[in-house]
Amino acid sequence: MPDLIILLLQLGFLVLVVWSIWQVAQDAELRGKPGWLIAGLALITWPIGVFLWLAARPGVKKKGPVRFPGSIDCPKRGLTIPAHAFRAPTAAYRQWMFPAKKTKVPGPVEVTGNCK
Repeated sequence: MPDLIILLLQLGFLVLVVWSIWQVAQDAELRGKPGWLIAGLALITWPIGVFLWLAARPGVKKKGPVRFPGSIDCPKRGLTIPAHAFRAPTAAYRQWMFPAKKTKVPGPVEVTGNCK
């Protein structure tokens, strides 16, 4: 019975080490640093290395454009649409925003135009 308890404690400790190193690597990648390098250093110096990374880690590196801008500009129509008022384009919305040419075309009408 004591052997089983010791085995479970060792297994739990191993899971804790692997999980903490994985979290350090993911956090380093998020912050624009090489995750494998930071994880390796944290593993060698575990648990002090994990706490050192948490204390000295840089700010989060932002990637790409802002996902939800404050407004959406449409120079073609001369409109500025507030982001909170924007909704998913439906067929009626697309026809209002991008009216088709006045000619009658049999079948579906291709909507032309773009705000960008």
